Amino acid sequence: YALPADIGDFEKGTIILAATSILGAGDNVSDSTITLYSSTDLGKTFNAFCNVDKAGGIDWGVWEPYLIYEEETGRLFCFYSDDSDPEHSQKLVYKYTTDLVNWSEKYECVACSDPDLRPGMPSVTKMGNGEYFMVYEIVGKDGVPVYYRKTTSLDDWGDVSGCGKVVSATGKRLGSAPYVAW
Repeated sequence: YALPADIGDFEKGTIILAATSILGAGDNVSDSTITLYSSTDLGKTFNAFCNVDKAGGIDWGVWEPYLIYEEETGRLFCFYSDDSDPEHSQKLVYKYTTDLVNWSEKYECVACSDPDLRPGMPSVTKMGNGEYFMVYEIVGKDGVPVYYRKTTSLDDWGDVSGCGKVVSATGKRLGSAPYVAW
């Protein structure tokens, strides 16, 4: 993600890579961490500089980070999948920052009322009308359909217990690993 503005000590144009790293291997994974890396040489080199969130291993981890900047507030949001809540198999959450060092508390944006469903792989864009559009898959539904939500504020995704609306056209629907761009 190329920063569209200066954020904290990071200049506009700095490339930020968000990734999940795990500690251990096989059945001995103890931690998963969403780490941010920065590059000021167009991606030739990267330096780790902060962790957004950390949770347990393969069954209780944090995954699939997605970054988006909110110009009106100067905040960078990180949306991601979270397995760490024992009340949900998986849910979508976000944190935000204004300096790329200090992060907000974690907020839910999709936590389906059926706790066995696994919304994941969030992707968010700002549309030409000013609304934000998020797509994500839901594992646990036939065909792993892609769902969406719309909002005018990255802080308010409506009723988090609802799964959202399925992306479909003429009786067909998309499945798995969505990405959205405007």
